Amino acid sequence: MRTLLAILLFAAANIALAQDWALLNPAYRYNYSNDGTDTISNQIRVLEVDTLGVDSFRYELNKTAEPCFDSGTDCDICIDISQFIQGACQIGPLTWRFLTPGDFIIRPRAALNEEWVFDVENGTLGVVTELVEEPILGVMDSVRTMTTALGDTVRWSKHYGIIRWHDHNGPSYTLIGVHGPGIGRLVPSLHDFFPYQAGDVYEIATTRWSQYHVWSTQTQLTIQSRSDQTGQVLLSGYAFQRSSSPSGTYYGSGPYSIAINSSTFPMLRALHTSPQDVVGTDPDNSFWELHGILSILAHHRIDSAGYYIIESKAIEFSHLFQILDTLDEHCISVAETYTNAIVHFSDQVGLRAYFSGFIGSHGEAFSFIGGVINGDTIGLVNTAAFYNYVGIEDETPRRLSMYPDPANDRVSVDAGQAERVQYRVLNLSGQHLLVGTIVGEGPQWIDVSALAVGPYIMEVALPEGPVRERFIIAR
Repeated sequence: MRTLLAILLFAAANIALAQDWALLNPAYRYNYSNDGTDTISNQIRVLEVDTLGVDSFRYELNKTAEPCFDSGTDCDICIDISQFIQGACQIGPLTWRFLTPGDFIIRPRAALNEEWVFDVENGTLGVVTELVEEPILGVMDSVRTMTTALGDTVRWSKHYGIIRWHDHNGPSYTLIGVHGPGIGRLVPSLHDFFPYQAGDVYEIATTRWSQYHVWSTQTQLTIQSRSDQTGQVLLSGYAFQRSSSPSGTYYGSGPYSIAINSSTFPMLRALHTSPQDVVGTDPDNSFWELHGILSILAHHRIDSAGYYIIESKAIEFSHLFQILDTLDEHCISVAETYTNAIVHFSDQVGLRAYFSGFIGSHGEAFSFIGGVINGDTIGLVNTAAFYNYVGIEDETPRRLSMYPDPANDRVSVDAGQAERVQYRVLNLSGQHLLVGTIVGEGPQWIDVSALAVGPYIMEVALPEGPVRERFIIAR
């Protein structure tokens, strides 16, 4: 079956290239922007090809997903939404027809001032108003422009097909890059997201928790070698590590390697998405690997610093969600049981943050603490002293349970059976930054949003003496 599909795609690509004006090459992914910037809002890719004749064939294109809470049903995510080039395209040398929904026709070889029915459902006429030679993605190309009396505008080129699509009822889409030839604005690859080389420093924190205990590890790796393979980046070098568990805090150092791939980081599957894709992860039998049963709605953007970001898109109050049921072929119902959950990738840094779990029950988190990349420091990079001695010793056996670690804007502290105790948050120099009172037994939330990113110490004044626990704030 795979061989047959490969032959079919190859044959369709040859047909497309043989035509004078080609709409889509099935081997490529076409990236479009809908806001006038180079942020990729849509990616058109061919999923299936059916030949319709000697010089014509039909494309089935990828579709997108969107939250649909206002639909009046149990549907949370609409998963079968056709993009602006529609859900299918019938391609011939003289006609391109876009179908489902709507019915639109482009005549790729139309002469200047030639007129035809563009919107078949409404009878709207289109006319070629311009025929020019101009650079498209850096290469001179023949370009035609069609407009309608309603304000619709479509532009197409000889080599790349649709380069601009404006429906008078919606936004304009502009071609800004093509995966395949590798031109224009592209989604960064795994290797672009993790650019670390020998001499760089990569510092991360991982945490998992149950209802009563927290296990956390912070690792700082000074990279000595890098190995790139398809779908994997292997970083090796010397690491300092600090691990905390119910039995205590431990420090260590020595040779260390991190394999960055979808097996060790299942969240990396988000890097292979198109904008607005619903992305699932492979099931995992491990109790702690919660990302094995979760999915995200992928959102692509450029942040204020110019980084390319891929992150989970909010489904009402939840960023990360578990698919419960497919109500029909167009709709998914999801469980909104995850609080403050997130998947966040940034090029030049990689996975910045991952959080998934049940408050008061169990969960896991990952955060990028900091790094040194080609001499530039990003985030917080601790000195080796942090991984060996921080200047404040625990004076009593551990009775304090905290999560998540690393934290964002708040942290849950469980002081056991104490009904009312005072807490203090200190920095590693021993300065008191926050003071407050924990009221009530069991886990209680403390607001730490005023604190900067970095390591801190939580001190709780229990009747038998103060108890201290270290934690990290990472955003």
